[in-house]
Amino acid sequence: MVGSADAGSGSGTLDTAKTISGSVTFKGDYNANTNSPNLDTSPSCVKAGDQYVVSVGGAAFFTESLQAGDSIIAKQDDPTTLAHWIRINSNLVTPIVATTCLSATGTKDATTFLRGDDTWVVVDTSFTASSTDTLTNKTFDAEGTGNCITNIDNANIKASAGIATSKLSGAVTSIASHGLAASATTDTTNASNIGSGTLPLARLTGTITTAELSATAGITSGQLAGSIANTKLATDPLARANHSGTQTASTISDFATVVGNSSSTFTNKTFDANGAGNSISNIELADIAITAKKEAIIIAAGDECTAICASTGKTEFQMPYAFTLTEIRATVTTAPTTSGLLTVDINEGGTTILSTKLTIDLTEKTSTTAATAAVISDTALADGGIITIDVDAISGGASEAGLKVYLIGYQT
Repeated sequence: MVGSADAGSGSGTLDTAKTISGSVTFKGDYNANTNSPNLDTSPSCVKAGDQYVVSVGGAAFFTESLQAGDSIIAKQDDPTTLAHWIRINSNLVTPIVATTCLSATGTKDATTFLRGDDTWVVVDTSFTASSTDTLTNKTFDAEGTGNCITNIDNANIKASAGIATSKLSGAVTSIASHGLAASATTDTTNASNIGSGTLPLARLTGTITTAELSATAGITSGQLAGSIANTKLATDPLARANHSGTQTASTISDFATVVGNSSSTFTNKTFDANGAGNSISNIELADIAITAKKEAIIIAAGDECTAICASTGKTEFQMPYAFTLTEIRATVTTAPTTSGLLTVDINEGGTTILSTKLTIDLTEKTSTTAATAAVISDTALADGGIITIDVDAISGGASEAGLKVYLIGYQT
């Protein structure tokens, strides 16, 4: 040891009144905040062993942080770097040696440690978990083992920060004011969340089954691949009730079955039974119109020349089939003369079928011109029924001849 402060004082302040033997010379105070005198950028006349005591702390000395009371000693003439100086903390009893390597003494604790340059440093404990210090150009590896950065609020995220949505977990909400619609947070993979709008066909993937189509879905045929079940159409195109106009029989696959088994009534339809290959069979008598099957059974009740006389049973015959009367009439070849009427009765099984009998007036040859028309009381003649013709009265001239009776109607 070539010089010392007051032993045991612990102040670290050199006694400026003493001359330190060896090569250490006290030069005065140093303002570490303003680098005064200039020991950093352009020191002048600094020799090895020159010692300065820091009067004002700061970091102007080669950006090194010095505290008031610290000492700095030049290790060579005209020092230009921090390595050319020895720095002594003021909290130590300062043994100054004339060597470039100090044997610093002290006690380490939670905030004090011996640096690599053989000086003691007190750690700045003002930086704590609850402090509001601003760090610049520092990197925190949040993914490092045991590391975690939490509680970063919105105010501390820069507006220009580009956070990819892939970096977000959960639903992104409350961001309508940042360019996204409220619907941006809706799960559009769920069809029930799509309430309205038009979805381009190109956006659809997979297969849409007919069960998923509404009966009112407005889809054009050009947008379809494959077929749609008729049940999904508003109108079944195959249902005959939905057809209008004329369709040829050759285009109806089950025409024969439908027509053959149908009990429908056709109106104003023409079937050409005489056409090539055509035929109409099994037509029931009841299915023929009365006007189409009308016939007349004509019975002669005398010859053409002999005058007839009044009598019963002028002629008799049996009905060949059941017959329904619709009209009766009588004619003569020679008309009645003088006075009176020719009166004729018709019986079935001995009972008259007329409530008003047939008459032929004077000078007339037919009952159709009679003043009083005949009235039929029994129109149903049985198959095999015995029909008799009676002449109830003749005219006064007894000139009537060639009497014939007409039973007009249809088979039943």
